Amino acid sequence: MGALEGQFQAPVKGMPPVSEVRLRNPKVERIQSERTALDSTLWLDELRAQSHGKPVIELWDALRSVSENPVETAELLKTFALENLIFRSESSAKKKGPYQIRNFGGEKTVWKNMEWRRFIEDLEKKGFQLVQSEWHQVEFRAKPLNGGGMVEESDFGFVLHNEAPRRKRRGI
Repeated sequence: MGALEGQFQAPVKGMPPVSEVRLRNPKVERIQSERTALDSTLWLDELRAQSHGKPVIELWDALRSVSENPVETAELLKTFALENLIFRSESSAKKKGPYQIRNFGGEKTVWKNMEWRRFIEDLEKKGFQLVQSEWHQVEFRAKPLNGGGMVEESDFGFVLHNEAPRRKRRGI
């Protein structure tokens, strides 16, 4: 059975609810201690990966929150700092009904922030607006440095669903 700690007063009409009451339970404390130990050993890489991926998840959340405003959406994408954006060039294309289907499995291309920004600006000029996006951490690497500390890198996969309503065009 747990022990009650803190100050407790019987509720009196007009008084705020009790806020400093904490139930001490040895079983709960043992489980919390075990979890802390696992977080610093077994789950350490997973927790690092989650922490390192947090800015991308925050971007995704922000994009969803302004999805009705194409200007804000484009600004968020343009100002997101990327170290490298690596993608593959178009390897094949075929027509299927009214659609053009392109596959990107060709040579790797590396963009820095400026190329990414220009790409988003070009989509804007062509009337494209972001409809939906998906962002997923594909790989996380933590490498120790010779002088101590770690270098952390993440690879993310993402898909941007765009449409240009006036031109009746869509792109994924």
